Amino acid sequence: MGLVATGGGLVICAVTLLVLAVLIQWPLAELQAKIAQVRDGNLTVRVGFSNRQDEIGELGRNFNEMVKQMRETQEEIQKLHRQQISSAEHLVTLGELAAGLAHEIRNPLAGIAGVFEIIASDLPSSSRSNEVLDDARQELNNLNHFVTELLS
Repeated sequence: MGLVATGGGLVICAVTLLVLAVLIQWPLAELQAKIAQVRDGNLTVRVGFSNRQDEIGELGRNFNEMVKQMRETQEEIQKLHRQQISSAEHLVTLGELAAGLAHEIRNPLAGIAGVFEIIASDLPSSSRSNEVLDDARQELNNLNHFVTELLS
């Protein structure tokens, strides 16, 4: 009788260990392997035990949802990054355009200012034309200031 009881006890222990391995240890080993894959950057992993209707299944569903949210967040970050790169490229193009435009405007302004200086040096100081030249110089300064503002 003692041998049967011992044998029965061993069978119960073996069955209990097998049940614990199937119900708890294997899902946890799978979860640990999937966590390692996520750590390595794989955001497409899913655990297979999430369809269980117990706490282990709830853990699996939560894990799958967390990985899904991480994947969606990563995709959104990448989308925003692409948009920022595109905006930066547009700003660079706009800056180059502004610099070219400023160069094309400033060169003629400098030439006009030089002509005004030559004309002013040939005019007597009492000439009323000096007032017109002063006004024209002021307008040139205003244009030059505008070009400077455009560049900034």
